[in-house]
Amino acid sequence: MTEPSTRPTWRVVALVGRVDGPEILVREGIDSPTLPTADQPIEVEPFDADAVAVIAALMGVPIVPIRLTWLPDEGWKSGTIVVEAEPLEVAPAGTRWLDPTEVIESHEPVEARSVVRRRVQRRGAPPPRKEPPYARAGWFVRASAWMVERMADAGLPVTESPRLAYQGPMGAVLRASSDGQVTYLKWPTLAFPHEAAITHTLSRRARGAVPSVLAAERAQNWLLMHDHGGRPVEDEPPRRWLDGLRHHAALQRASIEWADEIPAVGGQRRSLERLAAAIPTMLDYEDLGGRFAPEVRQAWVAGVPALVDACAALDDAGLPDTVVHGDLHPGNIVVTPEDRYVVVDWSDAALGNPFVDLATYLTRTKDRDLRVRLLDAYVDGWDGFVDRARLDAAADLAMTVGCLYQVQTYQALDAALDEPDRAIFTGSDAGWAKRALDFLEQGLDAGLSER
Repeated sequence: MTEPSTRPTWRVVALVGRVDGPEILVREGIDSPTLPTADQPIEVEPFDADAVAVIAALMGVPIVPIRLTWLPDEGWKSGTIVVEAEPLEVAPAGTRWLDPTEVIESHEPVEARSVVRRRVQRRGAPPPRKEPPYARAGWFVRASAWMVERMADAGLPVTESPRLAYQGPMGAVLRASSDGQVTYLKWPTLAFPHEAAITHTLSRRARGAVPSVLAAERAQNWLLMHDHGGRPVEDEPPRRWLDGLRHHAALQRASIEWADEIPAVGGQRRSLERLAAAIPTMLDYEDLGGRFAPEVRQAWVAGVPALVDACAALDDAGLPDTVVHGDLHPGNIVVTPEDRYVVVDWSDAALGNPFVDLATYLTRTKDRDLRVRLLDAYVDGWDGFVDRARLDAAADLAMTVGCLYQVQTYQALDAALDEPDRAIFTGSDAGWAKRALDFLEQGLDAGLSER
């Protein structure tokens, strides 16, 4: 889903167990149980896996990663990364073994206690339903072996072994190469159990417009892709934002003939009728109404009929169901060295109304003129499919309805995520609900200034 755009500094902490024992490593010579912690914080984008190398250097021995838990401070200005690694037999220099069971609430740093607690509670028990499969002992070795085998099958013998490139609540990514040809294996979160099958289908149907897939293992939800070599259009001039959105509209129009294949391989059908029906109960999820300021709650309750009507009106605009990205933003469209546009990260792909993808894209800019140009470029991409008046009416509704679509997305995602990973997206449903009201009242001016 949409990630923060700043680069906070992260304290890096190791959580390493002992082979065949309950103990974990703590620093030697310190009275309070203190996890090994790097001397200097690192500056890294969420959820890049640079912290693994930091821990390997700190330990002075090779480590095999299990799980990175990201614990951001408010606003993502700083935070802590806890790197869990496969167990060791011998404590490295400067560390000792300690059973954490009775001293969890004394562990330092304080931020890491929730991760130590999770380890203690789950040791020896079957994996909880929400625990990501890429966060369990042995996953890295299994996924790496499959990656190496599939690369060999494709005539790409590995010359740079797989390493963890990315890991967060939404999935894990391994990187390997063959004589400079880079490939990536993605293992998505349990919230997106069919991403490999969906992306494989898209790769066959929209060749060149989406990531090029080398292999997919549907039972494991593993996806092996070529490196597209592109740059996010978010980092490019506005014309790239416009061309990227035009590219996506063309992809959606091309998908009309085959979009039913998305639910056939496990993707959702997300109708606007279903979305409208969910609006009256959205406040009930995790006390969303109680998390609103009183005036926002009142505005929501009063606005429910208009929000439901907006969904119905967009549904009546005459647009066909197409592939919907679900998290389309300028960071998820890249431009390649060959000047091609590629839409990446199809985690939440579904069959639905194409215009809902506009909300996540246009809210990435505070420039109203650019928003207008983006909206016009996207609508132009549908010109001739239905008459222009109906397209313009659909565009007027798209931001409000697209924000509601995100409320539904984040509430489902929150319910599917493990602890403490779900804390990363705390309040996302409330933020998108507030944006839905703002776009309903203010149109494209929403969010451009504080009210």
